[in-house]
Amino acid sequence: MAITHDLLAGGENYVGKDGKERRKWIRCGVVVETKNGGQAIKLETIPVNFDGWLQMKEPFPKDSQQTSAKSSTSFDDMESDVPF
Repeated sequence: MAITHDLLAGGENYVGKDGKERRKWIRCGVVVETKNGGQAIKLETIPVNFDGWLQMKEPFPKDSQQTSAKSSTSFDDMESDVPF
């Protein structure tokens, strides 16, 4: 079963670095294509302030997710010296 869409719920609003008001989006689950060509929904979480609406969005390419994950510091990249 291949993931075709992410399911997103609107979260709280916040002010971005550019001063514009933005909205946080919470990934609540996925839509997958079944063996017989249909679609199935897998809910993984529901936000506390859930208003009942979910949006379907095509997932980001895996390359961009891996790139952002590689740019963050992992346990293996940490210095081996203990400061005490």
